[in-house]
Amino acid sequence: MDLLNEKNVMENYFDNNTDFPREVILKEDILKNGIYFTDTALNNTEFQNKAYFLFTFDVDVPDKVKSKSKIIPQKFKIKNGTYDLKPTIIQSRYNSNSIYKIDLTGNKLKLLLNNEIIADVDFVPEHGYYKYKLKDDTNIDEISPAIYWGETLDITAFRICEYWGLSEECKFCDINENYRSWGFLRKNIGTAIEPEKVAEAVSLASRDNEVKRYLITGGSIKNHEKEFNFYIKYIKEV
Repeated sequence: MDLLNEKNVMENYFDNNTDFPREVILKEDILKNGIYFTDTALNNTEFQNKAYFLFTFDVDVPDKVKSKSKIIPQKFKIKNGTYDLKPTIIQSRYNSNSIYKIDLTGNKLKLLLNNEIIADVDFVPEHGYYKYKLKDDTNIDEISPAIYWGETLDITAFRICEYWGLSEECKFCDINENYRSWGFLRKNIGTAIEPEKVAEAVSLASRDNEVKRYLITGGSIKNHEKEFNFYIKYIKEV
């Protein structure tokens, strides 16, 4: 596809699917293509850093993403603009070659498609509970980073998967590669978080009125009985 015509292709989708929300079409295209953040946008705004808790979802390899001046935002919101978009939250999937770019224009964040401004942008803010530390001085976001614009605590109890390394891993999964590449973001945590730390983090974070739920997830353990016994400990402790 000629990338210069991508905007025309998008508008043709809008015109041919008038009963379908434009926001959904645009969001899916951004998720497919990834998003590029300029250093100007990253260095002059505050936001919640992407946690790299389970999968990266990035289009680019980790070394290229790490070369940015800052860790990219966890999520961003598009709204208004050329297509009068309703506020729509999108997960950040970094791609340095994306046709979609977020830049700072006149001190305001904008979404560009092939360098043409099409929408306003907000970055997800760092949530109030991030100021808490566990009693062992671990930062709470190392245990329970926020997703869904702060409504959900995302706890990756087991940060690798036992199907990796045996040519049995899911085709598009990068959980183990994510741990190898981004594990330094949770310097006080190994491959498995202690249940007591999870319970403490949930208790502290739940003081924030925006937090509505928590998700406990992680990689697979090949012995299903061991897997059940491993994960049920977290439910009981919380």
